[in-house]
Amino acid sequence: MEHPRINAMFIVSHDESIPPMRLRFVEIDGASHFLAKDIAEYAGLQPEEDGDFRSTLAALGVPFVDSKVHDRGKTFGPVTLIAEHDARRLRAEAATKQNER
Repeated sequence: MEHPRINAMFIVSHDESIPPMRLRFVEIDGASHFLAKDIAEYAGLQPEEDGDFRSTLAALGVPFVDSKVHDRGKTFGPVTLIAEHDARRLRAEAATKQNER
């Protein structure tokens, strides 16, 4: 069985007080899905005891899927993935909170 392959993008702000952001994503059926861990950490969400964010995402009404993924010759997971539009919404909410400080 072939699992989706991880791609990554890095965002570096011109404001040095903002740390660089790494966003890992996979494509499933032509749509981008981001690793929830990356988005949730950036959004300031608290992980559960097992280091996952499933309950937190469910409480926020963010749908997710679990999938094994492939990266650099290795398959691991399952990892929690969220759709691009949900990832965008969580990033925007985090940016708004950051600007309010």
